[in-house]
Amino acid sequence: MAQTPDEIKQHIEFRRGQLAQDLNELEHRVRSTIDWRLQFEEHAAMALGLAFGGGMLAGLMMGGHGRAPREDRRGARRK
Repeated sequence: MAQTPDEIKQHIEFRRGQLAQDLNELEHRVRSTIDWRLQFEEHAAMALGLAFGGGMLAGLMMGGHGRAPREDRRGARRK
């Protein structure tokens, strides 16, 4: 079935409108995915757990043990 030029133009315009809607939806999804505030609100417990774990790891890597070395009876330092 042959289409007239006007029908082809209408089809193209319709598809162009759909494409614009799809691009707007994609942009919205990308923005909400990379928005750290929104991600924190939706996954607060995981974010806090990661922050705690990262802090613990950084502390261990820097050698912070939380205590000063003790001295034994002879006055020598022990760990």
